[in-house]
Amino acid sequence: MKQLCDQQDYILSIDPSCLPRFDPHITLIGGVEISGCNIAHMKFIDEPEVIHDAEAAEVVLHRLRSAFWGFGEVTCEFVEEKGVFACINENNAVQWNQSCVAVVKKTDSFMKAMKVADETLFGSTSLPVERHFRPPISEPHYSFAYGNNVETTKRVKCPRSFTCSEIALWWTDPPELDAVASEWKLIGKISMN
Repeated sequence: MKQLCDQQDYILSIDPSCLPRFDPHITLIGGVEISGCNIAHMKFIDEPEVIHDAEAAEVVLHRLRSAFWGFGEVTCEFVEEKGVFACINENNAVQWNQSCVAVVKKTDSFMKAMKVADETLFGSTSLPVERHFRPPISEPHYSFAYGNNVETTKRVKCPRSFTCSEIALWWTDPPELDAVASEWKLIGKISMN
């Protein structure tokens, strides 16, 4: 993890506009609306909707902890020939949440982790887990920073391979750059050991 934080500190030293600061990370499955998770069995009392979301988030966290208990480490390797780059969206603009990324290899352990998370969140399905690779990159990726200058990516190298033994579940609503520092919250961490 120190290597990853050192990379982020380096990025911030050459491009202080890379704010808000958000930990470098690999997104396993992102952009999931809590209402889209397989929580149909939950019975809610008549309280404001935000309470329902908080309760549902705790259920999702518990389910993920159970599903990944004893899973083991995930190998995280990078497609070095693609380097570090900014993704351009359909409006020909830099995608703020893919503005400094490196492509992650689809290792067996990474894809197995995606399948476990997918089944835990959505139940059994015949749909491929690759549907979770969000555009414009549409590949698993490591995010160094959000909202940075494109020139920054030319001075950053792919991280070295590492193994991951923990997943973090984040509340990422609203999905906007301005909300990252003020409204995104850690729901909880999930050990895979």
